[in-house]
Amino acid sequence: MIQVSITIKFSNVNLKIGKHQLFENLSFQIPFSDGIILILGPNGSGKSTLLKLICGIILPDSGDIEITGIKVDESITEENLRLLRRNVKVVLQEIDNQLITSRVLDEVLLGLLNIGYPRDEAMVVAEQFLKRFKLWEFKDYDPNELSYGQRARLLISALSAMRPKVLGLDEPEANLDPIGRLEFLKLLSELSDDLLVIWITHEITLLNLFLSQDKLMEKLRGVIQISDRGVQVNLSDPRSSLEELLRSNLRANRSLEAISEKLLRKRLTT
Repeated sequence: MIQVSITIKFSNVNLKIGKHQLFENLSFQIPFSDGIILILGPNGSGKSTLLKLICGIILPDSGDIEITGIKVDESITEENLRLLRRNVKVVLQEIDNQLITSRVLDEVLLGLLNIGYPRDEAMVVAEQFLKRFKLWEFKDYDPNELSYGQRARLLISALSAMRPKVLGLDEPEANLDPIGRLEFLKLLSELSDDLLVIWITHEITLLNLFLSQDKLMEKLRGVIQISDRGVQVNLSDPRSSLEELLRSNLRANRSLEAISEKLLRKRLTT
C-alpha cells in the first residue's frame, strides 16, 4: 500500500565540491513514506553525496532541505537532530566502519538500548530481527567472523530494528556474490513494506533483475538519475526511467563490441 506524505523536500539546493558545482538549484519532493527510491548514475556523479544530503549527513551551501518534517540546516536544535538521527538511518559503503561491537547480538541491542528500549524488550526485538535476517545462529559471533554479506545484513538489521522512517543504502550489494545479490533483493522487498528505502546502485545486472521482479517493481516509487545533464527526478513513471537506462547501457555495450570487433579485424589484416 502506497503511503503518501512529504518525507523529503529539496528547495533550490546548491552544493559545490571544491571548484565543481555538483548540484545547482536542485528542487524536488519525495511524497512517500514506504517503497523504494533508486538513485542511479555513473561512478563519481555524486550519488553518495546526494544520499548524504537526503539523509542529513551533510549540509548544502544554500537552499532548504526538510527531512521527515525537520528543517536541516546549521540552526537545527539538539532535539531535532536527535529526532532526525532516529528517523533516518544510512548504510554507507564502508560497512565495517559502522559495526562497533564485538558480538552480533550486541550490535542490534546497542541501538535499541540507546533509543530507550528496556533491556527485556530490546532482547525480544533483537532476536526477531536477527532471525528475520537469518543471523540468529551467529548471535554470539564477533562480526569480523562473518562474511561480507552477513556483515551487511547485520548492519541493516541493527538499523532497521530501530524502526526508522527512511533507510539509505549506498551500494551494500557491491561485494556480494550472485546468490548474495538475490538475497539482497528479497531483503529490499521486505524492508520497503515498512519504510522508505533510498538505494544507490550502478550495477546493471542487478537492475535488470530488479526490473524483472513484479513484486519489487510494485514498490518502486521513483528514480533519481544523475548524469551530465544534471539531476532528473521521475516519480510519475519510474519504470520508464529504469527501462531507458538499461536500453542505453545495452546500446553502449553494442557500440563497444562493434568497435572492438573492428579493431580486432584491423589487427588481423595487418
